[in-house]
Amino acid sequence: MKEFSEILSWKYSSIRKKYLDKDSLIKYSKSRGKWRKKDFKRNLIISAEIQIKLKMEGVSLTHQILESFHAGKIIRDNYEAINSLDFSNDSTQLITASNDDTMVIYNIQGGSKERLLFNPAYGVENIKFTHDPSTFISSNRKGKENVILHWNSYDNKAIYVFRGHRDKILSLEMNPSSDNFISYSANHELLIWDLREPSWIGQYDAYNSTGSGACTYDPSGSIIAIAHPIGHARNRNEVSLIDPRNLKECYMTWEIASPVIQQIQFSNDGRYFLGYTEDSSVMILDAFQGSKISEIVGGGNGRSMACFSGDSQYIAVGNENSNSVLIADCLKGEIVKELRGQPRVPGVVAWNPEYALIVSACQNLLMWVPDYSAN
Repeated sequence: MKEFSEILSWKYSSIRKKYLDKDSLIKYSKSRGKWRKKDFKRNLIISAEIQIKLKMEGVSLTHQILESFHAGKIIRDNYEAINSLDFSNDSTQLITASNDDTMVIYNIQGGSKERLLFNPAYGVENIKFTHDPSTFISSNRKGKENVILHWNSYDNKAIYVFRGHRDKILSLEMNPSSDNFISYSANHELLIWDLREPSWIGQYDAYNSTGSGACTYDPSGSIIAIAHPIGHARNRNEVSLIDPRNLKECYMTWEIASPVIQQIQFSNDGRYFLGYTEDSSVMILDAFQGSKISEIVGGGNGRSMACFSGDSQYIAVGNENSNSVLIADCLKGEIVKELRGQPRVPGVVAWNPEYALIVSACQNLLMWVPDYSAN
C-alpha cells in the first residue's frame, strides 16, 4: 500500500476533480485493487478521504455514513481502566492514560501501538497532547501533591512538574492556539499555565461553587469556560465565560437547571456547547446565549463522557445501560446509531476531528470506523 502522504496528495489532485458525490467516491475506492481486502486500515483511509472531501466541499457527515460505523479495531493493551485519551493536533496519533499507570501512543492510520510509557510514581490521568506531538501533559493520580507533569514521550521523562494546586485536579485543557493550558481543581480554583514557565501565570476562583466542575477553551483559545454547581439546592449549575487576559471577573454567566455538570466542550465551529451531567445526560447549548438546543437523557451515574463530531453536527456519548456508544444528531437530539461491543461501560469517548473515527475505552480500546464495503 502507498504511504499515507502519497494517498493524501492523490486525494487532492484526483478525488475533488472527478468524484463529487459519496457513492462515486466509494466505487472509486473499491476499484483500487489493493484496497479490496476488508480491514481497519483500508476503511480508515477511505474515511479520511471522505472526511477531507466533506471539508473541501463544505458539507457534513450523513446518517448513511454513521449507520455503517462498526468496531474496526479492538485493542487490549491495559489491565485496568483507561481514564483519559486525546488526539494529537494533526489527528494522526492517539494517546491513552490508564489506572495501571501506563500511557500508550497509537498511530491511528493503522491502529498500531507506537510507544508504551510508564509512570508508577505519580500515576496518570487527564492526559493531553501539547502542540508538539512528542510531548504531553497529565495530572497525577498518586501521592500527596496535586501536580501536572509535562512529559517527553521519547525518553519517558518529565520535562517539568507544575506545582500550585491545593486540591485534586479535575480538568486539564491545552489552549488551541498557544502554549498555555488551564487546570481546574476540586477547591474551585482555575489556574492558567505556560509550558515555558515554572509557575502559574493566572488564577481565577469560582467562589460560589458548591461542588466539582470542569473547564475548557473555546476553539480560538480566547475564551475559558468553567462549569460548576451553585447553591445548596439540587440541579443548579453555572457556566462562567472568562477572558484569560482579565481574570478579575467573568464577562458572561449562564445558569443551567440540570444535575451537576461533569464535562464540557465547545464544538469545532464554536456555535455549540456541550455539557455532560452526573446522571449521564447530555445538553447541547447555544454557545453565544446559553439557551438549550437539545438534550439526550442518560439515566445513568455519569460514568462516561460525550464529544462533538469534527463537523459539529453530531455527538458521541457513552451509554451505561448497554455498555455502548450512542451517536446522536446534535440539533435534534435523536439517536442515529448505537455502537455495541464494549465489555464494560466506556468511560472515555473521543471523536477524531479530521477522520471519520470514534474511539471509546473501558479497559479495552475500540476504534470505530465506517464500513464502506457495505454500501
